[in-house]
Amino acid sequence: MTDICRHSAKRLKQEEFAHRHDEALNKTRQEAGEPNRNSSKKQQRITNSKTFAVQPTSRFSKVFPYFRQPKEVGYFSQDTKRIFKDDSSRLRCFSPPPNCDDVSFDLSAGYDIFMGRDESVKAYINDLLRWILLHKNAFSLHGETSSTSVDSLSTDFISWRGLYTTLLCTPYESKDGWKIAVIKYKDTFYMCEYDTDEKIKQREHESDRQKEMSYWGVKFEQCVTAVFGGEVDCYEIVNGKKVYLELKTSREIDYPRQLSNFKRVAYVFMWYPGEVIKCVRYPPGSEYSFLPDWFIEGM
Repeated sequence: MTDICRHSAKRLKQEEFAHRHDEALNKTRQEAGEPNRNSSKKQQRITNSKTFAVQPTSRFSKVFPYFRQPKEVGYFSQDTKRIFKDDSSRLRCFSPPPNCDDVSFDLSAGYDIFMGRDESVKAYINDLLRWILLHKNAFSLHGETSSTSVDSLSTDFISWRGLYTTLLCTPYESKDGWKIAVIKYKDTFYMCEYDTDEKIKQREHESDRQKEMSYWGVKFEQCVTAVFGGEVDCYEIVNGKKVYLELKTSREIDYPRQLSNFKRVAYVFMWYPGEVIKCVRYPPGSEYSFLPDWFIEGM
């Protein structure tokens, strides 16, 4: 994706950055008639982090920009042990039941013996980098050949698709924060998401019931595709073309609020990255430096 602009806030002092954020936040609350709820603990958290205000969301109500449709340049798979495979062997076709109005999937079946992956062990964007090293010519411009050295990927950003969704939903997500590392290498920004302290605590205190509910999504994918997917769940042939699908589960909708929550989740997967976003580029040598040596050497 090449339509997002990124700016570095490296030179901005933390105190000045936090002060500006605090002023914008207080102004927004005053306009909304809310009291100033700043506490010393909250002020300390803001001072020790790099943040920016996203409220009020009316600031983003502008003419919808033109977005180019995504274009597939390649694919890879991960096996059950999360090992990189330079093929599409793990992609499965969507295979719904004969009667979608009469199904009885037991989404808890197999949960007692299910061995989920360790969410505390992160692969970050390493497999994306592995694929790039194997297929650098996929980024070559017109006139460049396999015998030509591809010094630049001619691409603005490299990241998982879900990270763009996180960024685009920031003005409308009031509960969860995010932490993103950004490194610029040969005119390309490599972006990688890290767990926030809050997310780590949530994972450590996740109940058995919450874990089982997460398993339901995995089981549903097994029921309709034979295996669980990764970044892309499965595909379906529509009008002779292969269309990728994102599979999600939802509880039965009985109340308007439940319908509203379902729409919030569903609409997330209809977004395409392209909005102009500002984000922090973490300094070299910090704990968020994620481009490994073998990728640099391979470039």
